[in-house]
Amino acid sequence: MIQDRYQNSLKNAKTFPGVIFSDHNLVLAEVDIQLKNVDRRKVGLGNKVLNTEKLKDEEIRKVFVEKFEEKYSNQKRIGVDSNVQWEYIKLCLLQAAEEAVGYHKHKTAKKPWVTEQMLQKMRERKTWKQVDTEDGRKIYRKLNNELRRETDRAKEEFDKRKYEDIEELERVGKYGTCNSLSRYKTIFLAKKKIIK
Repeated sequence: MIQDRYQNSLKNAKTFPGVIFSDHNLVLAEVDIQLKNVDRRKVGLGNKVLNTEKLKDEEIRKVFVEKFEEKYSNQKRIGVDSNVQWEYIKLCLLQAAEEAVGYHKHKTAKKPWVTEQMLQKMRERKTWKQVDTEDGRKIYRKLNNELRRETDRAKEEFDKRKYEDIEELERVGKYGTCNSLSRYKTIFLAKKKIIK
C-alpha cells in the first residue's frame, strides 16, 4: 500500500468499509512527511544578489534609468506577445542593474546592527576554527570573545536608538495609531530588557 521508503512516515491508517457504494474500501491515513529543502543557491542566480542599496544614490539611479531606457528602446513592439514583452523587460532590467549597481561582493548581514567589520571578523574566526592546533584554538577563542562583546554592544546601541525613536514619536503623537499591537509589544520588550 505504501512504498518501503515512506513506511516510517505512516503514523496511522484506518479503513471505512461501506462508506462508498463500491467494492472498494475508503482508507484514511495519517502521514508525517518532511519534504526536501530546495537549495536556492543551485537554482537561478545562486549567490548573486543585486546591490540595490546603491540605488538610493541619485547619480547611480539616473545611470540605471538611462541604461534601462537605452536597452528597452531597441525593441520592436509590433505584434509581439505580452509574455515575450515581459521577458524582454525583465532581461533589460537585469542587464541595466548589473551594469549600474552590480552584485554584492560578500554575504550581507541579516541583522541591521551587524557591520562589515564584524562580518570580516566572522570570516577570520571561521578560518581559525578549522586550524586544529593549540595556537589556533587560542586565537579562535580570542576572536570569538571579541566578536561576542562587539555584537552585544552593537545590538544594545541599536535597541537603545530604536527605543529613543519610539519615545520621540510617542511624545510627538505620531507612533502606533494604526499599529498599536506592534507598538505595545516593542515597548514591553524594551522595558523588559531595561529591567534586566
